[in-house]
Amino acid sequence: MPFWMQPQLNSGTSAERSIMGARKTTNGHELYGVEAVLLVPDVRATLAFYRDVLGFNIDFEAGSPPVHARVSSGDPSSPATARIRFELASGPLAEPRSCYLYVYVGRALDDLFISYKNRGVTIVDVPRDRPWGLRQFDILDCNGYVLSFVAEKGIAG
Repeated sequence: MPFWMQPQLNSGTSAERSIMGARKTTNGHELYGVEAVLLVPDVRATLAFYRDVLGFNIDFEAGSPPVHARVSSGDPSSPATARIRFELASGPLAEPRSCYLYVYVGRALDDLFISYKNRGVTIVDVPRDRPWGLRQFDILDCNGYVLSFVAEKGIAG
């Protein structure tokens, strides 16, 4: 497991231990996760794409029709799970999108690429080794956001 996904255990009583193994920042605060929130024109259609095409699990959706939701790649309580939130945009989305996401893949990055290609996902870039030590491919989601699927070169195959 890559070092950034390994939980860090703190000594002390259970009440003194960090939430989900979070390390304290230099000013003493515990930050234990970041979730991207992507503005989308249709939360329900976005959930369907992430579930049916990309294989994510729907964790929850709020509202009817939904105005906010989250997907994950596995156990939503695990710190090693990829999570993405979606929120209904209040107006037109900017072109191009203002961010792209790295989604870390444990193994078989190239197999995942082939799977997405066979499902008709829009491919931005094919799998290739990057000078910063990762193997990576890029896709476009149903809203024009780029998702970069990455793995360490030694375990990407």
